[in-house]
Amino acid sequence: IIQREVEFIRKKHTNLTAEQAAKRIFVGGFSQGCCVALESVLNYEHAIGGFFGHVGHPPVVSVGDQQSLEHLKGRMDFPMKIFLGLDDEIMQIEWNIRLWANFCRVLQPKKMSIKFFPFLFHSGGFCMNDDQQNQELTKFIKSCRGKIDFPDLNKLSEEERKDVRGW
Repeated sequence: IIQREVEFIRKKHTNLTAEQAAKRIFVGGFSQGCCVALESVLNYEHAIGGFFGHVGHPPVVSVGDQQSLEHLKGRMDFPMKIFLGLDDEIMQIEWNIRLWANFCRVLQPKKMSIKFFPFLFHSGGFCMNDDQQNQELTKFIKSCRGKIDFPDLNKLSEEERKDVRGW
């Protein structure tokens, strides 16, 4: 999926390398989708623009895997924002924090932050409204703008606004 998006961006912006195009892509996931999405990001050959996960866990890595995962450390130079909630019947926060701590110990991401929301639940989805979700994601993406060349959406033509995937 990431490669397809890189190719889409490069068709619109022929002057970009694959590495430059990848930095315009943000990937995220919810619950186990967080794990699957992050696994995809880690297996892609270039760093992406950013990753966000909602009430999810990382791929399970162990210190014993450290040597086989050494090649991934160079790819961990992208912003990561993880949103976690409190315990519920599906996701136990203590277990999840241990997984994220181990992930950080083994892969040493350089730009990762975790934010807790007491009103974010795995089983019931988000107990915050769409505006709050959008504000959090927008704030994260805007924090990456210094490193990524986003267009000013107000300056795009009507046709360009229909397909903002071309960033």
